[in-house]
Amino acid sequence: MKKFRAILAVLMTLTFLAGCGGGAKDTGNKDNAGSPDSSKTEGESSGKTEGDSSKKETLTMWYWTNGIDEGLLDLAEEEFNIDLQAEAIGGDFLAKINTTLAGGGELPDIVLLNDWIISLMPNAGKFLNLLDAPYNAGEIKDLYYDWKWDMAMTPDGSALIALPLDTAPTALFYRADLFEEAGLEYEPEKVAEAYNTWEKMYEIAPVLKEKTGAYLFDNIEMIFMQSLAQVEGDQFFDRSGNFLGDQEHIKKCFDNAVEAHNQGVLMNVNNWTPEWNA
Repeated sequence: MKKFRAILAVLMTLTFLAGCGGGAKDTGNKDNAGSPDSSKTEGESSGKTEGDSSKKETLTMWYWTNGIDEGLLDLAEEEFNIDLQAEAIGGDFLAKINTTLAGGGELPDIVLLNDWIISLMPNAGKFLNLLDAPYNAGEIKDLYYDWKWDMAMTPDGSALIALPLDTAPTALFYRADLFEEAGLEYEPEKVAEAYNTWEKMYEIAPVLKEKTGAYLFDNIEMIFMQSLAQVEGDQFFDRSGNFLGDQEHIKKCFDNAVEAHNQGVLMNVNNWTPEWNA
């Protein structure tokens, strides 16, 4: 079914190069990754039989809440004359994928993946190898950063199980209206100047909470990860594979996360839960 394969390949390019928010919907400089599942045969995936041109191709998809601009889903259906059955998955997205794989179930045709993609490499054979024909993803490798491309590559370099969505170069998401309501700086340039250290953020967090009832930080895990993202150079391992996780730069990130907890500025809601999504 060459027609189905061609449609799937183009849809992947549209969906996974087109990213999740703001003005960053371009050539793959994005953060998450997505891949169609290879566990279905072409006939099962498409919902039609060879030679039947009267029905639309049907593709299924999982994404997490706010993981992709939902307008792109409608655009894909219109552009490629397909029936895209996309489902927003709440709760622990990775756990759902792992549970499905462990139970021998089928993933949908397209799945959004995050930076935990490395944990899926033992199941790489469950996903299409996008380096193979007719996808030939190697032809568009130059559109992506090498480090981001390599995240979806199997350790032996033989298979690519996803295409990048974004690189998430975000310093701070905030509600400007709530900052204004709390009497804080709220224009981006002034926020960047006034609240440019963790200590200053910890000072304004209680003000925001008192004036608006809103928390500035979700949980201690994210404080640690955001601190870690600010580390220049190697983090837990160097290029030779030597462990660095017991060194001062990691301890500073840990200490900062503990300080956020001690300051009482965390909402203490776990990532990916319905409460966190809300």
